[in-house]
Amino acid sequence: MNSKALRYLRFDPFEGLKRMQEDFGDFLWDTVREVSSGHPPMNIWYDTDKAILEAELPSVKKEDLEIEVLGNNITIKGSRKLPEDEQIVRQERTYGSFSRNVQLPFEVNPEGVEASLSKGILTITLPRKEEEKPKKVQVSITQN
Repeated sequence: MNSKALRYLRFDPFEGLKRMQEDFGDFLWDTVREVSSGHPPMNIWYDTDKAILEAELPSVKKEDLEIEVLGNNITIKGSRKLPEDEQIVRQERTYGSFSRNVQLPFEVNPEGVEASLSKGILTITLPRKEEEKPKKVQVSITQN
């Protein structure tokens, strides 16, 4: 074979694409990890009496959590610790400290706040202050 033919046998037209795909995958993973680090995903819904906040906190212990309520702001702080004496094969969850602050559309009665942690889900019930609750107004009918 001549040298020109050998050059084409060694050339892999997909090698550059494979490398680009790996680099892009690394970029996306780093971005996802950066955005999600320290921010447990949560859902919040409310009605006229209260709000319910649920946050995903797998492997976080209650003694590693701190919840603060001030007005309509709720702050959840804590830490997720690496397992001791175990060898990690793959790590997709972040470890270390986190803090998340959210605002509700109403002020909370801090004396009535309840929090529970079960199977990695933190549930916080946030009662609305009485003066913040909507009031019903009765309409009277007058005859002319």
